[in-house]
Amino acid sequence: MKERKEEVYPVKTFHELESKLMDEWRKIKNATVTGLIAAAAVFVFAFRWFLKYLRPLIRKESFDAALLFIVMVCLGYVLYVFYSEYRFQSTWQKRFKKLVEFEEKIMEKRTKENEK
Repeated sequence: MKERKEEVYPVKTFHELESKLMDEWRKIKNATVTGLIAAAAVFVFAFRWFLKYLRPLIRKESFDAALLFIVMVCLGYVLYVFYSEYRFQSTWQKRFKKLVEFEEKIMEKRTKENEK
């Protein structure tokens, strides 16, 4: 006789999925903010260094000046990406909060209907 195996689902309910997503979103959003702050600090440091040593670098080591400029451009792009990611996460986090509130209203309504 073969025994039937029960299917294992990653989540049991939609509410559990929502709560797990919201927890993960908070962690990712915090990591994004931390990355944004760190990248901004490195950008400011590199920019100040770039302004301070630009003339000597151009005279002596033009390759280093070009490399520093490329680093500045890349850091600017990293800042842009972090900011875009932060905006994306904020938007979807708000949408999921509304979805959770909607689900709670539906569950509350069903509970009231079942009590009658």
